[in-house]
Amino acid sequence: MDQQFWDDMYSETEQRFSGLPNDALVAEVTGMAPGQALDLGSGEGADAYWLAERGWQVTAVDISKVAIERASAGHPEISWRQADITVTPLPARSFDLVSAHYFPIAHESDHATVRGLLESVAPGG
Repeated sequence: MDQQFWDDMYSETEQRFSGLPNDALVAEVTGMAPGQALDLGSGEGADAYWLAERGWQVTAVDISKVAIERASAGHPEISWRQADITVTPLPARSFDLVSAHYFPIAHESDHATVRGLLESVAPGG
């Protein structure tokens, strides 16, 4: 499931998903004070848009260049990043909220990707 896989998937149709935020994200975040949020595996941006509309400063990251180009159109208030976090580490202790719904993480003997994801959470986040 590399960049080419995801670029191909997003290129197959004009809109791949519903455009609605993830129900679990809505349930967990509703009522929280906004801060810095990371939307990992942001895809077409529904979760990032929803968070930004509620005052969160959002960094949206996806491995797919196609998804990032599609999602970022008309949404300059969100920091959009095309990256593979198994190669490009996330900034440590930076996010009050880290959302990674349906984000596939391959098993690694040292769990480097999972550890990096956990380390990106700010104190109190």
